[in-house]
Amino acid sequence: MPPKKQDKAAAARRQKVAEDKTFGLKNKNKSKKVQAYVQSVTRSQAQVAAEKASAAKRAAKASQQALEREMAQMFKTVQKPAKQGMDPKSVLCEYFKQGLCLRGDKCKFSHDASQVRKVAKLDIYQDPRWIDEEDKRPNRTDIVCKYFLDAVEARKYGPLWVCPNNGKDCQYNHCLPQGFVLQRDKKLMAEQEGDDVSLEEQIEIDRAALLKRSDLTPATKESFEKWKIAQKEKAEAEVKAKVKAAMDKKAMGKMGLATGLSGRDLFTFDPSLFVDDLDAANDDELEIVAEEEEDADRADAADDEKQQLSMVGDPSLFLADDDLPDDDK
Repeated sequence: MPPKKQDKAAAARRQKVAEDKTFGLKNKNKSKKVQAYVQSVTRSQAQVAAEKASAAKRAAKASQQALEREMAQMFKTVQKPAKQGMDPKSVLCEYFKQGLCLRGDKCKFSHDASQVRKVAKLDIYQDPRWIDEEDKRPNRTDIVCKYFLDAVEARKYGPLWVCPNNGKDCQYNHCLPQGFVLQRDKKLMAEQEGDDVSLEEQIEIDRAALLKRSDLTPATKESFEKWKIAQKEKAEAEVKAKVKAAMDKKAMGKMGLATGLSGRDLFTFDPSLFVDDLDAANDDELEIVAEEEEDADRADAADDEKQQLSMVGDPSLFLADDDLPDDDK
């Protein structure tokens, strides 16, 4: 037996009771207390509904971000951040290029490919302010604005760039002269020119340039040996001249210690200066000689004392300290 059809009116009443907490309350329109209660219940219901809507919105946003992260992980999409001072709307969204961006108008990056192409085609050799107003600016000058030049060098110049010098009323040029090369382009050109020639090619170029010269001697084994001998003779001659000049300047001893020359220079000049004398005494002989010299010194001291006593004469002529009169008497 099929189920009975529910009465639509009864279902509507049940739904109204579930939604309206004040359903069936007496004296709604007469008692102030009842009306205040109804208002508080209505506000609480509205607040609960708003919280539910906000929670649902946050949940939807979180799920959308999770989906974007998952898709970015799958397709390895990375959004490059806009440079400092640059409008993000001038940067094309990488997710939009691949059809993956789900943010729509809320995305801070541009979803307009034509606008990005316009930015790329911006002419830095023509001032957009003076295209139609050449005769309306009497203070126009050919000097390039330094703020404009800095912005171009730093790649910050674009349709949304504003000159710090009075904005659009800046009297200086916001364009580069024809043929002007930026510093960053010069560095890039120098690096490219340096990379064109390898080390081996540069060596061959230098060798070819040397072969064309007639004032040079080719380096062979025989020429190298001759050069080595000549260098050695030259060094020895310089050392001998140095030693001779020092000896002429000041008479030096047997070892030449007062000349200020190094031992190497002296050995190069005369190796015989560093050979031991065959007649030199050993340590024992030196000790004997030292003792004999000390005995001779003591004998000389005794002779001097005797000579002084003979010059004095009779010692009894001198009074002792006890025989001297006192100063008080």
